[in-house]
Amino acid sequence: MSGLSPEQIAERENRRRRLMASRMVDNGSFTASDAAHLLSSSKHKRYLTRDQGRNLCDWLVDIGDLQSTKEGRSRHYYKPRKAVHAWPAPAVDNGIPLRRYYP
Repeated sequence: MSGLSPEQIAERENRRRRLMASRMVDNGSFTASDAAHLLSSSKHKRYLTRDQGRNLCDWLVDIGDLQSTKEGRSRHYYKPRKAVHAWPAPAVDNGIPLRRYYP
């Protein structure tokens, strides 16, 4: 198994849900520092370091929730995009002429 206690597994799953539901993931690429800052809680004095953010993001890459690219010294993470978003609709003759309509 992973060697983690049930509390640690629950905390990791909570962090995964919070990160994947954030607008930062939907908007585009982010770094491990951005993820750590998002998941930190200053109210409860629980701060995540960049290394903890990197470990979480690398784990998400391993399970397939995120993809990563290395740009210089920093690694950027982003949500995987599907190769095909839509396909053309099949041509169906419904009897409506495809030209201008004059009422």
